[in-house]
Amino acid sequence: MFILSIDQSSARNSLAIMKNGQTLSFAEWTDARSKGQQLFPAIKKAFAEAGISADKINVMAIGLGPGSYSGLRISLSALCAMALPFGTQVYGVSSADALIRSLSKDQGGRDISLIGNARKNRLWMIRGNESGATEGTTAPLRIIKPEELELQASDSLIVCYDWSDMAKVEFIRSSGMMINENDQPADAVKVAELARMRIEKRLPSLPLTPIYVHPAVV
Repeated sequence: MFILSIDQSSARNSLAIMKNGQTLSFAEWTDARSKGQQLFPAIKKAFAEAGISADKINVMAIGLGPGSYSGLRISLSALCAMALPFGTQVYGVSSADALIRSLSKDQGGRDISLIGNARKNRLWMIRGNESGATEGTTAPLRIIKPEELELQASDSLIVCYDWSDMAKVEFIRSSGMMINENDQPADAVKVAELARMRIEKRLPSLPLTPIYVHPAVV
């Protein structure tokens, strides 16, 4: 199975082409102001490095967030447009679930509380472990006050989704809590691995809609 995977949910954007779990090509970039400009050259380069063409891709996997508003929309639109001529399946997973699965696996299946900056003096939080992320049963995203974090995640490893962003938040810096300053956010490889595992278990794609922290303003 060939999978083209993109994740632009954090400040570190990435793209990968995988074959049966093996990475054939990988690209990463961090310029948040030009996500679209760097995405398309990265796709072209990835195909050249992998030595295949777009019609060989079986699945186009997308990390749906939560995360960057612009990045999620750009990557989802790009993959859907690429998939259309060949009728390729576009498969969406939670970027947070992909990261939880990877981190929990490294921690021997330990529960992970993944937090991010929800703005307006709030945090978003998703909790799960390797099994939960794999089956898509991770607890839904919650919006909490900073002072609720310790109570909500007292018995799990607390991981910041994108420390480059979270380090700017005063209530996290000064909390004194034991927080893992994660420098490995969700990436295209983790997204592809979760998508492949879910497809093999015949689990459906998540709705192809970016996962936003706050509901849209009507």
